[in-house]
Amino acid sequence: MVSEQYAELVKQLDESSLAVSDSAQCSSLLARLNSLRSWIESCSLAVTQRLNQLTVETPGIFPEQIVADATRVTLTQAIQPFRRAKAVELLPDFGAALAAGGVNVDHVEVLAKSVAGLDNDTKQRLAMRGEFLTEVASRTTASEFGRTLRGEIRRAQRD
Repeated sequence: MVSEQYAELVKQLDESSLAVSDSAQCSSLLARLNSLRSWIESCSLAVTQRLNQLTVETPGIFPEQIVADATRVTLTQAIQPFRRAKAVELLPDFGAALAAGGVNVDHVEVLAKSVAGLDNDTKQRLAMRGEFLTEVASRTTASEFGRTLRGEIRRAQRD
């Protein structure tokens, strides 16, 4: 189970002394911590998606306010996970890669910002490239992924 892997990582961090870690050990720990952050973000997006479902069932709730109160952020900041969740819904492979640690929250943020203002036809054409975009994101930095994504968006808008 994924959560057991992360529990083991936390245990290792708690039991080990970073003062005696060499650069390879530090690199490994950082990579595993990055994977943990991605998994946590995927869990956060799942909670956000559930809040969206609850809004349909109980129209009186204000999900952004719930996020703002629970995480002690402004309403403007509380909107961000909803944008990310919407972007991940467009590219389900991306969400799976986030949960597995293959991409990180920076990649998701680039995706969310890039697709936010697109029309539905462009989004659907982009969604057909989801597997490719996820693969690119898993091999590149968020900035490099953003360049590829912008090119794919231009191509989708021309088609």
